[in-house]
Amino acid sequence: MWKKLKIAGKIWISLSILIIGYFITMFVGFTNGRNAEISLLNIAENLFPASQMSIAAVNNFEEQIKFYNDAIMLGDESLLVSAKDTADRCINNLNEIKKLPDLPAILISTTGTLSEDLTEFTKTAQEVYTEYSRDDEDSENKKDMELLSKKIKNLANETQTFKTNLKTLSVDFSKELKSELTKLRDTSK
Repeated sequence: MWKKLKIAGKIWISLSILIIGYFITMFVGFTNGRNAEISLLNIAENLFPASQMSIAAVNNFEEQIKFYNDAIMLGDESLLVSAKDTADRCINNLNEIKKLPDLPAILISTTGTLSEDLTEFTKTAQEVYTEYSRDDEDSENKKDMELLSKKIKNLANETQTFKTNLKTLSVDFSKELKSELTKLRDTSK
């Protein structure tokens, strides 16, 4: 059939194929560009802030524990106010992460659980450390002090668990962020 066509017909078919190919290439390029733009927007609006806030939550939690330890070492109950403030910042970071859309459901669920557990932990810790930092020299209170020491040990165990869980969450968000950035880089090549 190709041999039977006149030169004008061959040119017309060739040009038609080129134009169709051009439009297909443009459409694919536009679609890839649009996907890359959506991906970049998701990274900027959700994943990057989540990653930063999860790191901040870890730092605030470590600061909170330092204030508790200082309250005991120095016997200064006023340090518990600073501990509570840093605890609130940690919990706020986690709550802000929960509000971000388009994040992996498992990470949002973990964030929510950690936030609730930390709220409870902080309430208990404030009560225990407030009691512990009071200066009671009475022999009657010796038994109470032994009980408080046990409570402090329990809190220390919980502290390790929270620290591990918060760090894991932070690493997970960082991995997710790196993965999305890698995908974006690969699509833009």
